[in-house]
Amino acid sequence: MKYTKWMVPALIVAAVSLGGCDLEELAGMGAVEEAPARPSPVRVQEVSELTLPLEAVYTGTIEAWEQAHITAQAGQRIERLPVREGDRVRRGQVVAVMDDANVRQAEVEVRMATNERDRLERLVAIGAVARQQLEQAEAHLETAQTNIEVLRRNTSLTAPIEGVVTEKYYVAGEVFGGQAPALLTIQQVDPLKVVIHVAERYFPVVRPGMGATIGLDTFPDLEFHGEVERVNPTITPESRTFRVEVRVENDEARLSPGMFARVGLDLGETTGEFLPRRAVQSTPGSGEHFVYVVEEGRARRVALEVGEQVDQYRRVISGLGEGDQVVVEGLGRLHDGAAVQVLEGGGER
Repeated sequence: MKYTKWMVPALIVAAVSLGGCDLEELAGMGAVEEAPARPSPVRVQEVSELTLPLEAVYTGTIEAWEQAHITAQAGQRIERLPVREGDRVRRGQVVAVMDDANVRQAEVEVRMATNERDRLERLVAIGAVARQQLEQAEAHLETAQTNIEVLRRNTSLTAPIEGVVTEKYYVAGEVFGGQAPALLTIQQVDPLKVVIHVAERYFPVVRPGMGATIGLDTFPDLEFHGEVERVNPTITPESRTFRVEVRVENDEARLSPGMFARVGLDLGETTGEFLPRRAVQSTPGSGEHFVYVVEEGRARRVALEVGEQVDQYRRVISGLGEGDQVVVEGLGRLHDGAAVQVLEGGGER
């Protein structure tokens, strides 16, 4: 049997009628209802007034407590350098001996000046010469004696501090010149110091004697203790910081100049309204901060003005009201207006 073009739609209508369906029901069969979005589980916490220990952490480099560069007069030949890198030296210990040719020449001049003074003393005693000549001879002798003392100090060179020889630039037999900054360098390594540059807002509270903790990458599991030794009385305009020297003992010789250090200054306590740092979000590139507050089962984005960070908390200056429930956990998928389910138990304080 052949079907004409008008018979196909007619058969479809007949089939629908036989099944007890109308066209509106047929059209509705293709629609799928969307399931409501499941509320995101969150934990909340009210902004609260806390008293927290205030610590500021700065990075710096460990330096020698004192450093001395041992130098000599240019053009002198080095007779002996009896120390090497790593040697410990005492204050006043001889660390270099230079050629003493100038000393020998000065000794001759002292002997001649002494003889001349003695001769003039005899002549003055018998009235053969004026006393003025004797006084001139005595002044000449005094100058020669001073000169020889200076030359002797510049020939036998001693350590001005107790410490360790860290650099040696010459060997015996060389002539000291301008090729190197010194014959050798001595550093005092017990105690040591860490130099840091502290933000100017802490200038009123940082004082000598204040405690400090020192962490090192070299000893990640250890914490060293020191105290503020010196505070620079001026603030650098470019960085708005001031220089602070922190003293740290090194009696076990575990620390060394050049090590990278993180210094924590104990600045007392601070009181104010705080939220956990993880609750405070920021908009990249804008510097704006916000949190999510739960209202009637929905998350509402609220802009904040915040202050400094103290440990794991952030100070709240304005933006929240009394009793606001701030989301502190479950922030990963939140957006403004998202449905939320508040779990039992607030966020950790």
